[in-house]
Amino acid sequence: MAPTMCTPVSLVLSLVCLSSARAAQEMCWEVKGGYNAVRGLVSSPKKEHRPETFYFGETRSAEACQSLCGKTAECAAYTWMGESSARGWLGGDSKWNHQCYGRGAQAMTMMPEKGRTSGLKVPCEQLREMEKSFGANPGKLYKPSEGAPS
Repeated sequence: MAPTMCTPVSLVLSLVCLSSARAAQEMCWEVKGGYNAVRGLVSSPKKEHRPETFYFGETRSAEACQSLCGKTAECAAYTWMGESSARGWLGGDSKWNHQCYGRGAQAMTMMPEKGRTSGLKVPCEQLREMEKSFGANPGKLYKPSEGAPS
């Protein structure tokens, strides 16, 4: 059997096929209450550094923040800052209240932090397998286009 030769044309076609398969893959959200996906990546409120971090503005809910991240192809995860009870000197954590941030796939951080809600885009099939294997909460498994379950 003769070895297969990879020509520039076949390589380009393979890459196009691979990226369309990824684009066609159904994506869902793995949502984690009490976690921050941008901790240490955003230096101060209302700042962004695209394509690593995105500032989407202030939103009323984690679901609204998730929707904004879902509409941005480069956004792999979001964090909604929620309401902080800390009212320290110069505003403390309250300066972050209700702010919505996203991050690209370059950083894979997810740190525990009270009052934050984060979500990570993952293939739906991966979440279904996690649910089967580990008993993940099926109520937290949903497609970005559907928004959070009620």
